[in-house]
Amino acid sequence: MQDGAVLMLREIGVCRSVFANKRGVPRQGNLAPSTLAKVYLHKTLSETSLIGLDSFSHVWLIFVFSRNTNKSKVEAWVKQEDKGSCNFPTKIKAPLLHGKSTGLFSTRSPHRPNPIGMTLAEIKQVNVERRELIVCGIDLCDGTPIIDIKPFVPGDMPTGSEVVDTTKVRFAPWLKSEEHVRWDISCSPEAQEQIVDFINSGGTHFYHTLGDFVQAVKEVLQLDIRAVHQGRGNDKCTGHTQLHQCVMDNFQVFFSVYEEEKRICIESGRKYDASTLETV
Repeated sequence: MQDGAVLMLREIGVCRSVFANKRGVPRQGNLAPSTLAKVYLHKTLSETSLIGLDSFSHVWLIFVFSRNTNKSKVEAWVKQEDKGSCNFPTKIKAPLLHGKSTGLFSTRSPHRPNPIGMTLAEIKQVNVERRELIVCGIDLCDGTPIIDIKPFVPGDMPTGSEVVDTTKVRFAPWLKSEEHVRWDISCSPEAQEQIVDFINSGGTHFYHTLGDFVQAVKEVLQLDIRAVHQGRGNDKCTGHTQLHQCVMDNFQVFFSVYEEEKRICIESGRKYDASTLETV
């Protein structure tokens, strides 16, 4: 096969997720295990392909980063391929590196030559007749195209067994810098009332109890979901500087960040309306 050969992939399904947009999506789904999603197979694929999947606890979802913002750079790179030049950005400023760069393939950045991602999710339910797979611990936006589904098997473990020999597994040191950091979450009386009213009105799609919804929101916010340009990783930030927002299960959450206290406060919330999304 020649260098740069074009391969064809077919979308087999779509992910319907609690995350309406990229804001708030965890860096890894298992960091927020209460987040939910449903994967629906397209009718071009028989529902019998899901038979037997309920025998597994976890599943790999192979997907396309459909909301990338670097499409123009990818197109420019493709146009230059025939000339033998390399102009695709290959250094990434990973959030945990606090502004420093590292090689593209040492990161999980969505901005890749081929915008393909993979995530490990826990299977909650398999509905063969409805062509539906319900999973939790998810890091995909709503509407993400799915190109493959694979069960998690013992051979996926680094040692090829069910028990991991931690002496043989290595990670870049910068990945461990926030491994156990969980921010404290508080909620204003106004936000508490708005969340209760929203749940009682039946506005959610994935969560049907107040406790389940609040737990999922806290798991996401405690990871400090801000981007680097919003101040994440900047220890010099003091006090509340600006209002941030994310959307979970049709509810728009507005929150403040208190850097010195490692505390996040949910200030208010409302039903999500994409046409009036504020750029905060």
